[in-house]
Amino acid sequence: MDVEQFKELSLTQDALSAYDDERANRLYQVNCQVCHGRNLDGAGPITTLKSSRNDGSNALNKGSMPVNLNSERVRTLSDGEIFGYITWGGRAGLSAASRDKRSSAIMPQFGKLLSEDERWELVWFLRQRIGSK
Repeated sequence: MDVEQFKELSLTQDALSAYDDERANRLYQVNCQVCHGRNLDGAGPITTLKSSRNDGSNALNKGSMPVNLNSERVRTLSDGEIFGYITWGGRAGLSAASRDKRSSAIMPQFGKLLSEDERWELVWFLRQRIGSK
């Protein structure tokens, strides 16, 4: 599936009716918060992790920092795009997957870790907090 196909996907009524905010919050805390932060701002604890080089530098550089999920860019994504990014490990992961390439994305491919329902639950969790445009 490529990015254009993911754009067409949307939350189903079944997914919305089965949504449990407490469960979704826990999914976010366990799987996303370490990178994207408690406030969804991309400032999770991993962003201050020090490098093993012992030179005082951070392990992550600016090019690999987690996305601020409150950003306008994320707000304007379709539900399907967010689902695709969660599934394949961000924009880079989805792009690689759509070309049958191996991804070098830092974000995990949650399609291998979470069920489809759990990934849709995270989409709705984000929508509840950041809205859409």
